[in-house]
Amino acid sequence: MTLRPLTVWDAGVLQPMLDDPAVRAAMRWDIDQNRDAARWLTSVIQQQEHPHYRFVYTFGVVLDDTDVLAGVVMVTIAREDEHAVPPVLQAELSIFLAPEHRGHGHAGRALRRVREWCFDDLAVLDPFGGSAPMGEVIAACLPTNDASRSMLGRLLVPRGTVEAASRRGGGTVTALKFGLTRAERREHPGR
Repeated sequence: MTLRPLTVWDAGVLQPMLDDPAVRAAMRWDIDQNRDAARWLTSVIQQQEHPHYRFVYTFGVVLDDTDVLAGVVMVTIAREDEHAVPPVLQAELSIFLAPEHRGHGHAGRALRRVREWCFDDLAVLDPFGGSAPMGEVIAACLPTNDASRSMLGRLLVPRGTVEAASRRGGGTVTALKFGLTRAERREHPGR
């Protein structure tokens, strides 16, 4: 498996993924909203190139044996605590895969690789200026998503529930939160 930056040329392959009701539910996107892949990719790429208060990194999950774009991993970097000095960064991971690529372990391998990248390579970079360590990697899933709940439980430590903003008609949804701090990573190297 290879992780590579997404380009607008991926729009044709991504459109069916963005139209998938399971992806829309997991990403908390409005089911009825037209999500045009080319516009979405352009927006994501612009955020990567011109970040304001957060950094967003987006990777295509490419299967080596087929060279097929199987899905997308997104990493959103923010400050754990806006007032902490020195600042400590937090990375929120999200992933979605095409239906035919689910259930084969691709999501777990991709998220493990991105999690390690966040701790090892982003630890010395601070997108907000200066130097700051990656304090925690987090992710969330809907309680009804058994596969994601199981996978995240193997990669991160359960943190309970959190009310997450819903982009599906407003309001909030209850999500299961998982995380792994730098100290927990040292304590549980097999995780």
